[in-house]
Amino acid sequence: MKIVQILILSMCLFTACNHAHYHENAYSSQDEKDTVSEIVSTFPTVGYKVVHKDTIPYAVAKVFPLLEPKGRKLLYENWDPIELKKGEEGTLKGLMLYSKYDEMDVTLTVTQYNPEKGHIQYLVIWDDFEIQRIDIFCVKGTTENSSIIKWVEHNAGLYEKGIPLVKMFIEEGYCIKAVDRYLNNIQNQLQDGK
Repeated sequence: MKIVQILILSMCLFTACNHAHYHENAYSSQDEKDTVSEIVSTFPTVGYKVVHKDTIPYAVAKVFPLLEPKGRKLLYENWDPIELKKGEEGTLKGLMLYSKYDEMDVTLTVTQYNPEKGHIQYLVIWDDFEIQRIDIFCVKGTTENSSIIKWVEHNAGLYEKGIPLVKMFIEEGYCIKAVDRYLNNIQNQLQDGK
C-alpha cells in the first residue's frame, strides 16, 4: 500500500513540476467537509535532461529485449523486482515493478512500449526524492548487425533531499556512466552468447 501511495503522490508531484500555476487558495465546502487546496508556484525541484547516443554491434532484435525491464539486471545487479501491475494485454505498457536498491524504494512503470519502432519509456520513482522519465530508442545502425541506442533521460530532484543528489548525479557524470555501464553489459552479454 505504501508503494501505491508513493507512486500516486509522486505522479501528482511530477505533474506539478510541469505546470506553473499562480492561483490563490481555493476553498470548497460540501456536506460539512472542508477542503483547502493550494497550488504552489514555487515547487521545490530541479530538473535535468541528458541525451546519450551509442552504437552496439548487434542487431536490434537482440538488443531491444535487453532494454526492457528484465534487462535492467544488467544495469543494477540487485534488480529483483516484484510485479505490482501487469502490462496491458499483449504489451509491457502499464507494467509496474517495485524493487529495492541500496535501501531505497524504486518503482518503475513502463509508460510507452513500441518494439516495432524500437521505443520504450519508463517512469522511475526513487524513494521520495527523484523522478525520472527515460526514453530509450533502439534503431538499426549503419550495418544490418548494429543498433543505435538513443537514451533520453529527464530527472527531477524533489525537495532538499533530492535536489543536490540529482544535481550531482547529472553534473558529475554518474548518469552517463550508468548508461555506458548498461550498454557495455548488454554488449558483453550478447558477445558471450547469453
